[in-house]
Amino acid sequence: MKKILALCLIILMMYVSAGCGSALAQNTENPAQAEMGDGSSEPIPQGSALIVYFSATGTTRSVAERIAALTGAELVEIVPAQAYTSEDLNYNDHTTRATMEQNTPDVRPEIANEISLEGYSTLYLGYPIWWGQAPRILSTFVE
Repeated sequence: MKKILALCLIILMMYVSAGCGSALAQNTENPAQAEMGDGSSEPIPQGSALIVYFSATGTTRSVAERIAALTGAELVEIVPAQAYTSEDLNYNDHTTRATMEQNTPDVRPEIANEISLEGYSTLYLGYPIWWGQAPRILSTFVE
C-alpha cells in the first residue's frame, strides 16, 4: 500500500512540475512583461525597475542576475565596506562577525557604495537569510 501511495505522489509531483515548467516558459518569453497580482501582465519600461541585492557567497547574486534577465531591470549590488570572509560566515562559531551582527539588532554594517533609487518605479530587493533574518546590512540600506 505504501508503494502505491508513494508512486501516486511521485506521479502527482511530476504532473505539477511539468505544469509549472510550461507556465514559466510562457512567462519568460517576453522578459519585459511583469505579471500583476490578478494574473494579467504589464510592460515594465526599461530603466524603471531596479534590483538591489546583497550576496556574501554569490547565491543571491545568481538569483538577482536571473531576475534582471527576465525583467530588464537594472542591477546594483550592496557592497559592504568590509567584505565578509568565509570565516565571518561560519554558522558553527558563535564568535564570528556575522553571528555577532545578527545577535545585535542595532548593528548597521557600513555600505561601501551609494545606491540611488531616484527614477525607479519598481524595486526588487534580494538578500540571503542569515540565522532566520535578513543580514543587518539590509537594515543599513533600508534606513
